Amino acid sequence: MTTRLALPALALGPAATAAPAQDLGTTLPDAVGQVAPKLEAYAQNDLFGSVWTDEQLSMRDRALVTVAAKIKRHETDGLSEHIALALDAGVTPAEISETITHLAFYTGWGNAVAAAEAAAPVYDERGVTVDDLPALAPELLPLDQEAEEARQETVQSTYDDVSQGVVDNTEQLLSSTSGCARRWNRATAVP
Repeated sequence: MTTRLALPALALGPAATAAPAQDLGTTLPDAVGQVAPKLEAYAQNDLFGSVWTDEQLSMRDRALVTVAAKIKRHETDGLSEHIALALDAGVTPAEISETITHLAFYTGWGNAVAAAEAAAPVYDERGVTVDDLPALAPELLPLDQEAEEARQETVQSTYDDVSQGVVDNTEQLLSSTSGCARRWNRATAVP
């Protein structure tokens, strides 16, 4: 028999007060209680009852960090449930989308694609559309030309004699005028 721990919306903080009571137990497969009851007890009492409710980190932030950790480890079993938990805790669909996209470059493309596949049914169920997600061509902040020139000089002087590939890739992929770094200069990224 699986015991579920339901946390009231108030435990999630002010950003999630409209959310229903969150059942952390939905992230734990029933098989755990059937095969390893002691593991289930640890999960319910220690993980869900203590770690997740500790006030040093909000439920919202814990949920987003857990989604990111599961993406990094390519743990797609239960990822949909953790994405739903994160949404219930106040993480926005746009933030999950950005997390998946950001982690593609750090954890692997396949991990990000698998995470998108896990998120899709949750988004469908909740009526999340492309219009709710970050724009493909966002408004960019103005370029700091002095900082850009300093970056180019640093890369050139540090790597030119050692690896022209690093210089070329930095210019093509990471420069402020093209590639991935433009994502960091979005006006919507400003708090």
